[in-house]
Amino acid sequence: MQASNRDMIKVLFIRFLLIFSKGYAFQNDSLINQLEEVVLDGRLGQTISKQSKTVEVISAVDLQRSGYTNVVEALQQVAGLDIRRRGDLIDEEICFGNPVPLAKRDCKHLIKDSQVKNISRLTEHQWQYLLDTAVAMADDDALYERHLFIIATMKTLFLRLSELSERKDWTPLMSHFWLDDSNNWWFKAYGKGKKIRDITVPQSYLPFLSRYREWRGLSPLPSRGEQTLLVEKIRGRGGLTGRHIARLIQEIFDAAFTRMKAEQGLNAAQKLQEASTHYLRHTGASMEIERNRPLKDLSEDLGHASSATTDTVYVQVERKKRASSGKDRKVE
Repeated sequence: MQASNRDMIKVLFIRFLLIFSKGYAFQNDSLINQLEEVVLDGRLGQTISKQSKTVEVISAVDLQRSGYTNVVEALQQVAGLDIRRRGDLIDEEICFGNPVPLAKRDCKHLIKDSQVKNISRLTEHQWQYLLDTAVAMADDDALYERHLFIIATMKTLFLRLSELSERKDWTPLMSHFWLDDSNNWWFKAYGKGKKIRDITVPQSYLPFLSRYREWRGLSPLPSRGEQTLLVEKIRGRGGLTGRHIARLIQEIFDAAFTRMKAEQGLNAAQKLQEASTHYLRHTGASMEIERNRPLKDLSEDLGHASSATTDTVYVQVERKKRASSGKDRKVE
């Protein structure tokens, strides 16, 4: 791209190169089977002949080595590429329709993923074991009070790691817990897409909040406008980063795994060894589904754009119907 154009908004479009004997065309869908490479042609909003452009070629070998399972994943790795831009391809008669669905359907180098997805979560028994371990550690050593508060909060309030950590544009505070006129507690979270949402806080969580606050020398429950950091450093000033919080959670996972392995065997404890911080959010949401909480309410607590997302990730109604209908078929 020329230096004079660097301050302009770059619009990129996609041109799929078909290799065949008589030229290039998209009129015949069967020709997409001959796709051997993808040409990513970057340009500003001008005709090709009048424009300096940046062209990046992804060969068939690159596609095979990349591990991408669909064309969108492959194209999103190109910096600045806007894969939604396809009108110019049609306007300039480079192709006669949107090439992305064609490539996704027929390109021999891209694999369509329709596998059954498992939720990365703990069972109710494993969660109780993890929580009991954290409580026991906090009882023995007060330094683990912070660990206990973190895992109870992330599971019960369905928080992502970033929503509990300090960021440039948001610091979680005690005042983000608030009480409405009907005596219901809520927690204000700053989530994905820079969206603020209010999460319901159950009564069973309040003793964990009070225990943590009392350890810090605070009143049992937060007050309006309280500027105390929600999770602070023991040494130094400020809130915890996501990486620091993840280390604290991992300490509890490791301790629970060691204890459960010794008492109940490796098979029972294996999931605790595999678990990551996001298991807490998934575990909390899955347990809410199992107690038949309305999907719309849970979706809003999770910060999903729609209930359909919650259904797809956690409920998986269609998968359960499919498994049920196929369970009793006979070999003979």
